[in-house]
Amino acid sequence: MSLVAHVDKVTFSAASVVGTTDSTGTTGSGFRPKAMIAWWNGAAGAGTVTTQGNIRRGVGFAKDASNRRCVMATEQDTAAQGEADRGVRDDCLIGVILPGTSDPSTLEGKVDINAMLDTGWESIIDDQLAVDLTVRYMAIGGDDIEQVAVGDFAAPLTAIDTVVSLGWMPDVVFLASVGGAVAMNGIGVDSVLGFGVATGTDADRQWTHCSWSDDGPATIDTWKYMRSGECIAMANGATAINFRGVLASFDDDGFTINWPEVDGANQPPVIYLAMKGGRWKAGNFLTTTTLNEQIPVVSGNGKPKLLLAVSAGMAESAVDTPAATDEWSMGGAINPLTRQDAYSRSVDNLAAAECRRATGEISFMKNFVNTTGQTTDERVDLAAINYDGFTAAMDLAGSGANFIGYVVAAADSDTVPAGKFDGEGRIYRGDPLRYYDAGNLENVGFLLSPGNATIGDTISLMLVEKSGTTLVLTTVNSIPHGSQAGAPPYWRTTQGE
Repeated sequence: MSLVAHVDKVTFSAASVVGTTDSTGTTGSGFRPKAMIAWWNGAAGAGTVTTQGNIRRGVGFAKDASNRRCVMATEQDTAAQGEADRGVRDDCLIGVILPGTSDPSTLEGKVDINAMLDTGWESIIDDQLAVDLTVRYMAIGGDDIEQVAVGDFAAPLTAIDTVVSLGWMPDVVFLASVGGAVAMNGIGVDSVLGFGVATGTDADRQWTHCSWSDDGPATIDTWKYMRSGECIAMANGATAINFRGVLASFDDDGFTINWPEVDGANQPPVIYLAMKGGRWKAGNFLTTTTLNEQIPVVSGNGKPKLLLAVSAGMAESAVDTPAATDEWSMGGAINPLTRQDAYSRSVDNLAAAECRRATGEISFMKNFVNTTGQTTDERVDLAAINYDGFTAAMDLAGSGANFIGYVVAAADSDTVPAGKFDGEGRIYRGDPLRYYDAGNLENVGFLLSPGNATIGDTISLMLVEKSGTTLVLTTVNSIPHGSQAGAPPYWRTTQGE
């Protein structure tokens, strides 16, 4: 296997006692994961769920049962004075903080990796959960993934570079932090969740998201921030961003983060997942206000095997300029039929907290209208995986063009795709097909343009013809799609053969 990925969900029961191990719902990948990303918002259950309730959100990274980290944040629904907390851990993949009035609060539960299996992974309950929790996760593996590291470093007191030594040069690094004065395995006040990714030093190859809720104000005080050109951002819990990090370089033995902004008082832990191998590309695109409109996104790194995306439900932030309302949406997909998402929002400037949560399998991104109520304002789905990127679709169009950060990965060997189909009869640039000329002679070819095609489309075809013992590439334009019974010339896909 080259590069493979699996996206799924698993629900952990509050009835499971400490030490309970389980592989139900975590062994559908068909391969042994080399890396994992998990995310959750506090909601539980299958299908698409929208609820009002306490937010228990977080993100976790893992290499194996010994190398894992997570960040977590909680907000209490209906609280009159903004009850919010945050934490970071190096002893589990999934952690949950108890929503409540204690300042700071306490740990509510932990779920960890007991073992990586040839078909997925096995979980273990380290601390019993108080309520059921559904977790979305992406497992990544295959021979292309040569190196994986999960760890943490302290953000600096002054604006100096952070050099992280791995012993090898990564192709991608994911970062997460809760900021502030929270020590590793500790909990502090204010709900802050920062997440970002970088696949290069260019501004369009890195992005970050941070959203937060202040603890204790009489009027609810919540914020969000998201932009390209930075790979991690953290907030002070009140009204301002106070840490901003940028990938300065991928080095022969690790990576370097430059800090345009630090708060000068704290050194919060930043957790990371770094990988070498695969063709990774981080980027961004904008949603539209047109129902069912398709948005082609050209990543340019080959046919994606995985897609991870994050949004704050707004336009891209100006540098160091947050907007009102804590809003976070995170989703993953491997094809148009296999995708998972989780969303949370805490509305700003209310007399009492109003927290919303949504999860689903019918899209990889959700945003809610920025007012009270449980109405989904925007839903973005994955319409197609293309040879050079993917196509998003507006399943539910919102009221503005919202910024979405994404990261995709293709196989190292994916110079010409293997010709897999998406189940809807489409083929993509580079995919194989059979061409029949006027004499009904069969030749093997592959799609040259457009980026994808289906029955009824007119295409440009690159033929692979045999001339003696030599293969000759010949471009043939304006060939209509047909079936084998059609009048030649025509082409048909090799699906099912």
